[in-house]
Amino acid sequence: MVDWASSFNGLFIPARSFSKGSINQESVGRPSFRMTDPPEVVIHVLLGDSSANGNRFIEELRDIRSLFGYRRCFEHACIDYDKLTVVLNCCVARIRHFAFHSAYGGVFLSKGGGSHCLSYERVAEQFTRSISRSELLVLNGCESLKLAGILEGWAKAIVCWPDRLTDAQAREHAKAMYEGLWNGLNLEQALASARGAIDGMEDWEKPVVIGDERWKLECS
Repeated sequence: MVDWASSFNGLFIPARSFSKGSINQESVGRPSFRMTDPPEVVIHVLLGDSSANGNRFIEELRDIRSLFGYRRCFEHACIDYDKLTVVLNCCVARIRHFAFHSAYGGVFLSKGGGSHCLSYERVAEQFTRSISRSELLVLNGCESLKLAGILEGWAKAIVCWPDRLTDAQAREHAKAMYEGLWNGLNLEQALASARGAIDGMEDWEKPVVIGDERWKLECS
């Protein structure tokens, strides 16, 4: 995996500097990272440490990219545990999609070729230090309602999970929700559609929204 964000040694990266980036040339089949004149970035996909199950993240990313297209999708994978703020400042995006594994009250991010469990409080601190905010934040990981509660107000709306989930459920939810938003549904309607697409869960276990449920994606 290429952790190119760490190569900047924590230096500030101006928002909207880049249009898109490559995270793993071999696994996702696209060109390496390059600087261009950026179009509007609609969705910024952040992938936590994938050493436990990288396939889920790759598949989730492919689903999102197939819907939004290369030029609207900006990506980072294997984010270093102390570089999250730097990564958030790399672009301005209407949506941030953060896919991660979570346990022990924290989020797994990369550290020295392995994993490091960073507490929700420290993850939230790195979010709040960023100057680049988004309208919609999707926290696609186990028990992310706890992190969303700390981050309330960072975005107009936050989608999160109250309980644990499988990799398949995380992917099913993301794919169905974004399809709904892309097709003109508001967040409440898109989430209702996504909740119906998730198998093997009680209603109370399914994702919820903190913030504006009427938020709508308007994208040319």
